[in-house]
Amino acid sequence: PITCEIDSIPSEVMETMREKQIRHMPVVSGDTLVGLVHMVDIQNFLLITTVPDSFHNTNSINGFRGIFGLKRATI
Repeated sequence: PITCEIDSIPSEVMETMREKQIRHMPVVSGDTLVGLVHMVDIQNFLLITTVPDSFHNTNSINGFRGIFGLKRATI
């Protein structure tokens, strides 16, 4: 299955979703499922993080931890 890591860069995941024509993608940390991200979740996240640049860069590095609001993902 197509998945992304919790530390993946959201804009890169969005591109993969467009290329593969999928709207949902499981988010994993190693072998553990930590969530499911929808294309709209990423779009909203990217809209919010466009200002200021320093905030955007921090959240790009944190990947989906910013979307899920997690430091350490658990289920």
